[in-house]
Amino acid sequence: MNQEKIGKFISERRKFKKMTQADLGEKLGVSDKSVSKWETGKCMPDLSLFPELCKVLDITINDLMSGEKVDNEKYINTLEVNIVKLADSLKKKRKNKIKLCIITAIVLLFALWGYIAYYNLSEETISFDVGMMTCNVYNNELTFSINGTSILNEHYIIKGLDGKDIYIFNCTLLKKHKDFYAWELKKGINRLDGDNYWRQGTHHNFNLKNDNIDVYYTEYSISKFEKANDAELRELLSKSHKIKCFSDDNYIEKMLSGKLMNLNK
Repeated sequence: MNQEKIGKFISERRKFKKMTQADLGEKLGVSDKSVSKWETGKCMPDLSLFPELCKVLDITINDLMSGEKVDNEKYINTLEVNIVKLADSLKKKRKNKIKLCIITAIVLLFALWGYIAYYNLSEETISFDVGMMTCNVYNNELTFSINGTSILNEHYIIKGLDGKDIYIFNCTLLKKHKDFYAWELKKGINRLDGDNYWRQGTHHNFNLKNDNIDVYYTEYSISKFEKANDAELRELLSKSHKIKCFSDDNYIEKMLSGKLMNLNK
């Protein structure tokens, strides 16, 4: 079907009936913009509107599909041709709808996969918390503890600087574990009864090769420290949290007395 020819024919019949586009649209229950699109050949009227449109314009469906008044002698032959064209048009529309559905489904699947991957694989860095992170030196061994949770991903690196061994820690949490992380912390805080205090937690133990050490917790990626030269390392450390290490293992007493951790910039 020639949409431009049909559109021009609709326009001619509308004007012949002395109607504006708004008048025709009102009779068919559509906007004048829709009528304008038909008449410029941008789109066809919906098939459900064909009978009423032909009635208003005083034409036959065969006339409409032909884009002109059809002579009686040619009517049957033209009708057959138009029926074939209509069938082809419907077939193409169905194919386009199927293609659109398939494309939409693929896009939705990729979006869902992306969300699942983001939710299950993405991490966020845990901010420094003086109440969670403790550091102790005992019997020439350094113990760095993260109290109150068992599901963090711990990262660390040891760097040499100015004759010191610098122990740098960073913790991340999978986004999918955030709710459980909050639950563990709340549960741990509520356990202030001696041995049950901070039951959840992780510990890193290191045999000290150098008595001169500093311990930091950073919210930067450990990979930044791996590549840093001395000047860059000092800059990163200045923006990290220095942790004072205690020389005995009496964590709970110091925690409750408020003397466990001192934060030095």
